[in-house]
Amino acid sequence: MSGEQTNAGVNQNEDEDKLATKNITKKIRKGLKDLAVEDEISFPPTPKTNETQKELGLPDETSDQLCAQICISVEWERALWRQSASIKVESNRSIWYLRLLASYFFLLRTSVIEKHISWTDSVPIPTISTKNRVLWRTAASMISAIILELSSEWGSKAYLVIQALAGK
Repeated sequence: MSGEQTNAGVNQNEDEDKLATKNITKKIRKGLKDLAVEDEISFPPTPKTNETQKELGLPDETSDQLCAQICISVEWERALWRQSASIKVESNRSIWYLRLLASYFFLLRTSVIEKHISWTDSVPIPTISTKNRVLWRTAASMISAIILELSSEWGSKAYLVIQALAGK
């Protein structure tokens, strides 16, 4: 009976590992695809006032100068909203990178310390909960393992995994 339970537990763990692998692979693929299509938000082009005038429903009798000013302000407004969304995405990525790097430093520090002394990590970090730090450390270990595994075939391109996962 215990042998059957052990096999059931192993099969369940294998199923969980397969599901986790499938999910992380999907995230990496999406992240790599997103990297390929990203482009910078730039200044808005000079609008074609007649098209924008119709789009905005401005009356035909609106003066050309007023129409141009309205159309330009609309294009700038749209560009600034797009830019703000882009900055938010970049900010989330930056936060992600910083937390990953902090976790890598923890892993590095503890691997060095373990060789020399027995010590429990008690470094207070007020801005992030202990639970969150543990989750980030686990993620850093997993990402390192993925990169190490991929590097045999991908070479240095395996590090694109970090960019692909940033902010996801």
